[in-house]
Amino acid sequence: MLNICGLHTADLKRSGISDETIRRAGLRCAPAEEVSRILGFQAGPGLVIPYPGTSFVRIKPDEPRPAKYLSPRGAKNHIYVPPGVETCFSHAAVPLYITEGEKKALKGFEAGLNVIALPGVWSWRGKTQQGGRAPIADLDAIVWTGREVRLVFDSDLRTNPKVFQSLQNHFSKVI
Repeated sequence: MLNICGLHTADLKRSGISDETIRRAGLRCAPAEEVSRILGFQAGPGLVIPYPGTSFVRIKPDEPRPAKYLSPRGAKNHIYVPPGVETCFSHAAVPLYITEGEKKALKGFEAGLNVIALPGVWSWRGKTQQGGRAPIADLDAIVWTGREVRLVFDSDLRTNPKVFQSLQNHFSKVI
């Protein structure tokens, strides 16, 4: 049985995500008290999205304000890896898709693609100890040399210059 409230069940179904994928991903709804404890600040109830192999989670609030998704206060950026995708990380012959958002990664994996997700187009980088910016450590687990990589960001790539800039000038140099 799924531990998903009606609001998030409907949202996940609209995204085409199956009950089995929801179960495998460990998605669940949590009350406001638990969400506030996870985030480190006051928040209402929401969908808990665990990042497999880490203690990191993101929250999709029931009411998407101030943001559609929230990360714990002070947390570093991470890549979202649907359960099973990590098995391709050491095999450069296996194509890898990179998208924006956990639900898209789950749906892509459900469709047979090896997909990882960034929480946002700039989330491939984090702060260094010296205060600069550098690629996040999660990316080091993936063999990039010789791998076909397809960046599949949101449709606002054409209309949002920040998305295009991230793709063209920065992230593409990392891989």
